Amino acid sequence: MDHFIPRTFIKDDKMWNLVLACPTCNLQKSDKLASVIFLEKLLDRNKRIVLLNKDAKDMEKYCDQNLRAVYYWAKFNGYDAIWKPKKIEYER
Repeated sequence: MDHFIPRTFIKDDKMWNLVLACPTCNLQKSDKLASVIFLEKLLDRNKRIVLLNKDAKDMEKYCDQNLRAVYYWAKFNGYDAIWKPKKIEYER
């Protein structure tokens, strides 16, 4: 598990900011922001969670615009190192 927006920026463990990550990616990302491409994926995922699970306590006050604003606020406040996963090739 990883905090999409670094926990060093927002001290929150809510579902809207948590993503699955392998240990290697989690360590490599550290307190960097993920590429904006992944922000869009997280926004889509969060919309599905809200639509499919209206009782999700962690999503009660969730708002797409707020997540987007926090992402860019973090970037503006020094979290400008952007992380992208390395391409992983699997043997067949």
